[in-house]
Amino acid sequence: MSSGLSDIDEIRKEIKKNPTNETNYKSRKSAFYRWWRLFWRQGYDLRDLDSISQQLITNKPNPKENYLVVDEAYSQLEGLLKSGKKIQEKKGKEAQGSTSKTNWPFYFGTEESQIGHSPDQGPTKGEIAWKFPKGYYSYAHPVIENGKVYLSSPGIDVNGFCLNEESGEVIWRCRQMGTNFYIDPGSRWSPIVTDSTVIVRNDFSQETIHIYNKKTGIELKKDVNVPVELFYYTRDGKQLVGANIHTGQDVWVKLFDNYITKQPVWNNGKVFVALRNGNVVCLNEKSKEVLWDINLYADLVGTPSIVKDLLMIGDKNGKLHALNINTGELKFVFSNKNNNPRANQSYSGVIQHKNRMYFGSAASELYCLNFEGELMWTLPLSDWVRATPTIVNNDIFVATFDATLYTVKDLGKKAKIKRKTKLGEHPVTADLVSSNSSILVADQGLILHAVSPDTGKVKWQHGIVDGVIENSNYYMADWSGGLLGTPTIVDGIAYIGGPDGFVNAVDVNTGKEKWRFETNSTVSLAPTVIEDKVFFGYLGSSTEHYGYENPGEYFAVNKDTGKPVWTSKEFARVWVSATYNDGIMFFGNTDGFVFAVNPDNGNILWTYNTAKDTPKEHIPLTKPFTHGFPSGVYSIPVKDDKNFYVGSWSGYYFAFDQKTGKMLWRTNTSAHDYGGLPDSAALMLHEGILYVQQKGGWIAAINTENGNIEWQWKGKRGYLQNATVAAGEDRFFGSVVLKVIELPYSSEIMAFDKIENGGKILWKQDDIGGLTPAVTSKNQLISGSSTSMFLTGLNPKNGEILWRVFTGGEMLENAPAIYGNKVLALCKNGYLFAIE
Repeated sequence: MSSGLSDIDEIRKEIKKNPTNETNYKSRKSAFYRWWRLFWRQGYDLRDLDSISQQLITNKPNPKENYLVVDEAYSQLEGLLKSGKKIQEKKGKEAQGSTSKTNWPFYFGTEESQIGHSPDQGPTKGEIAWKFPKGYYSYAHPVIENGKVYLSSPGIDVNGFCLNEESGEVIWRCRQMGTNFYIDPGSRWSPIVTDSTVIVRNDFSQETIHIYNKKTGIELKKDVNVPVELFYYTRDGKQLVGANIHTGQDVWVKLFDNYITKQPVWNNGKVFVALRNGNVVCLNEKSKEVLWDINLYADLVGTPSIVKDLLMIGDKNGKLHALNINTGELKFVFSNKNNNPRANQSYSGVIQHKNRMYFGSAASELYCLNFEGELMWTLPLSDWVRATPTIVNNDIFVATFDATLYTVKDLGKKAKIKRKTKLGEHPVTADLVSSNSSILVADQGLILHAVSPDTGKVKWQHGIVDGVIENSNYYMADWSGGLLGTPTIVDGIAYIGGPDGFVNAVDVNTGKEKWRFETNSTVSLAPTVIEDKVFFGYLGSSTEHYGYENPGEYFAVNKDTGKPVWTSKEFARVWVSATYNDGIMFFGNTDGFVFAVNPDNGNILWTYNTAKDTPKEHIPLTKPFTHGFPSGVYSIPVKDDKNFYVGSWSGYYFAFDQKTGKMLWRTNTSAHDYGGLPDSAALMLHEGILYVQQKGGWIAAINTENGNIEWQWKGKRGYLQNATVAAGEDRFFGSVVLKVIELPYSSEIMAFDKIENGGKILWKQDDIGGLTPAVTSKNQLISGSSTSMFLTGLNPKNGEILWRVFTGGEMLENAPAIYGNKVLALCKNGYLFAIE
C-alpha cells in the first residue's frame, strides 16, 4: 500500500532489508516526520504513536538506540496505514431559537472586553458553512527545460523537485532533511537551473544556498576551484548580491541606501535593480560598477521586466515606467484609468511578443502596448492580474486572482477571450511559465497546475510543498512557514490578514469576498475595527521571511470599501493588533516601542521604549535576536477604562496611563532567556487581573493595581504555554503544547477555577489547543488545535466534546472569532473556515 510519497515508499522497502544506521539516520528520520505529518493532516488517529514520538524528539546518548527508534517508528506507521484508523468527527445539535450577533472588533473580543468571550450562541451543529481561500505569499515560479519541470519548495525537508512535464510524476526530490521549521527554512524563490545543477536558495534567520545535481537531485559539495559565473539576488532588503553559480558563495555585494523592490534582473552583462525611493540602477555584472542611476521620483514596487531594449518597472500610483536599458533614459510612462488604490503593486510583469508587450493589473485588466508606449487595446478580466502572462503559439495566457486561466487572442486593435480554465480557488501571483506543451501556474494554495495550451484542460497538479492531492484536497506532508492571521468581525463582515500579505473583507453569511487590500508583507495580526476604519500593520518587505531588516507600514482603511484613509511608516514593523479606548489607539512594534495614536489621522500622542532601564536598552536594532528584536512587542495589548497594558521581549509586562503615557508599574516575568520572554500570547484582562505567559511554560496572574503576581501555574516540563488565556463561565482556560515546531503530537487544554478559589485545574482535554487559544460563547468553549486538524466545541463545565469538525489544517499563534451562530478560524492548509 503506497504512502502517496514515492521516496518514502522506497525507504519503507529499504528499512525491511537494512536497518537504520549512521549513514541513513538523518534522511530516514526527517522522511518519517514527513510521513507522520501526512497522516496527521489526513486526520489519522496518531495517539497510539505518542510514546514513539516522544522517543524521536529525545535524542539518546547511544546513537544505536536512536536508530532502533526510527525503525520502530516506521513499523508503527505501517500498522496505522493498514488499519486506516482516523479520528471521527462529531456532529452537534441544531440551535434552538434565534441568536444575537455581537461585533468582535478586536483581537480576542468584543467592544466590552478582550477575554475571548461572546454572548452569542456560537456554532452548535459542528458543520462547515463555507471556507474562503487564504493562502501564502507565492512568487516563485518553476523552470521548464527539456521535458522536465524544476520547482523550489518552502518545505523544511524537501526544498525542491524535478517533475516529468507531461505526467507531473516526481523524478527526484532535493532534500535538506530538516525537522524544525524555525531552524530549517525552505525556499520562496525560483530555482536557478544551469547545464548541470539546480540552485535553491533558502532564507529565514540564516541564508543557505543549496546546489543539487540536475540529474539526481543529490546535493553537491561546493567546489571552489571552478569558473566564476554569477547569479544575483537581494539580501536583507538593501544588499544586492552577486554569487557564484557553482558554489553559491558571494563574489560581490553592493549596499544601497534604500530598499530594493523584490528581486533584480540581469541581461547582457548588466544587472538592474529598482529601489523603493524611485531610483533605478544599472550595474556591471562582474565589477558592480554603476553604469547609470536614474531617479523616477516614484514609490517603486515589484521586480523589473526586460522587454527588448526596455526596462519596465511600476509604482504604487498606477504608473508603469519604461527606461532604455543602455542609458536609463525614460522612454515613456503608461497609466491606466482604473488604478486600484487597494493594491500595493499595480501591474504584473511585462512580456513581449513580436512588436508588442502584454501585462495585467490590479484593475482586473490585460493591456497591449507597442514599443512606443501606445495603448493598442485593453481587455477587462474577472479579477486582479499579478502573474506575468506567457505566450504559446501566438495565444496569450493570463491568470487571475479568482484562479482562472484565460486564453486570449490578439486581434490587432482589440482582443478576445478564446477560453477560460478554472484552476482551483487560490489567487495566482507567481509568473506563468510555458513550453509548447504546457502552461505552468503556481497558486497561493501552494499547488502547481499544468495546463495544455491546446485544449485548456488541466493535465496534472502537484503540491509545491511535498504532499498528496486526493479528491481535490491537498494534504501537505512537509512543513512551511507563514504566520496565520486572526479574524475580527463587525456588522456581518470579517476582516482577516495572513501570510499572503493581504487583508480581506469577507461576508460572514456567504463567505464571499467584499474587498481585498494588499500590503508588502505578512499581516500576522488581527485587524482592529474602530468606527468606520480598519487598522493593521505588517512586518516588513516581502523580500524577506519576516522582513526584520525592512521598514514596516501601518494602514487605516475604510471598513466598507478597503480604500486607504491614512498610512504611516513612523511605527516601523508591527506584529500586534491594536486596542482602543476613548479616542486613543494603542499598540507596539518589533523595536520595543509602544504608541498611543489618534486613529483619525495616525498622529502619535505618546510613545515609550520598553527596553528603557533594562539590559537590552543599548543593544542595536540592526540585527534580529533569534526570530525577533531584543525588546520587541509581540504580546497583543489590552486596556481598561484608564490604563493600557502590554508585554515585550525586554522581559517585562507594563501598565501605562492612557492619556499621559506615564509608566505605572512593570513586572518582570522572564526567565532571563529566550524561552521566558513575554511572547505572542496576548494579555487577557478579567476582573482586575491580567493573565499572561510567564517563563515559557507558565501562566501568571498579575494584579492590575500594583503589578504584583497573585498566582502562578507551571506546566509540565518541556511543554510551551504561548496561547492567550480565555475567560468565561466563572473560570478561565489555558493550553500547552509539546515540540510544536518539530513533531507536535501532544497538547492539552485546561479549565482553571478562579484564582480566589486557588486556580486549580477543573478538567483537561488532550489534542485540543496548543499555540492557539480557545474562545467562549454562550454555554460552550471552542478551540482549534496545534496538534490535530479539528475545530472542537466543548462544554466549559466539564470538557465534554459537543462537536468536532475536520478542517485538514492546524492552527498556531492565531485565534478564532465568534459572531452569531458561527466561529471563524484561519487554518494552516490555506483556508478561513466558518463553522456553524
